[in-house]
Amino acid sequence: MKGEELEDLKLEIKRFLLRRGVDLFGVADVSDLYKDFKRAVVFAVSQEKLNALASAHRTTVIAFTSNFIDRIAVLLMDLLERRGYKTAALLFGDEMVPLHLVTDRSRYVKRYMLKINHVELAVRAGLGIKGKNNLLVTPQYGPRVVLMSVLTNAELPADKPITSFNPCKGCNKCIEVCPYRSEFDRGKPLNIDCMKCRMCVDICPVGK
Repeated sequence: MKGEELEDLKLEIKRFLLRRGVDLFGVADVSDLYKDFKRAVVFAVSQEKLNALASAHRTTVIAFTSNFIDRIAVLLMDLLERRGYKTAALLFGDEMVPLHLVTDRSRYVKRYMLKINHVELAVRAGLGIKGKNNLLVTPQYGPRVVLMSVLTNAELPADKPITSFNPCKGCNKCIEVCPYRSEFDRGKPLNIDCMKCRMCVDICPVGK
């Protein structure tokens, strides 16, 4: 595809995602991270929206979120593959609840073991910055978003990281409230109790 056609494809993807309830969207250059993929389409949905939708559907937030996010990712992969591009994603439905998708999901199972750091890719895509709590902090919603990334070999125009947004400078609220402070070394993998805690998310003033 030529540059102009790739611009059009990026716009089509953006419209596709926004129509399905996505709040933030960006494209990251990942050519230095993956052998077979050049870009990552990164999208985010606000946690507040997901909480409200889960309540309206009378289901748990974790079950609704898994189905909602993964379904969009699979449909996006189908869109790109119909254009002749390769795709991959680390869907999280298997680890949480069974998915019930209208799209055949079996062919994506082999891709579940990919190492994908959604926060790093979201930063590259210009969605926000990595906060002191190791989560993505966005200007619009703070850290209260759910992320998903779809890798592709389509060389879509890449967005650039945000350089004028640094709300964490001089703020340590997330660290001060953290009950796992002794494990708070930057870059250290979060344990499951920490991931369930969310005190750092609730106290963050950004996006409120």
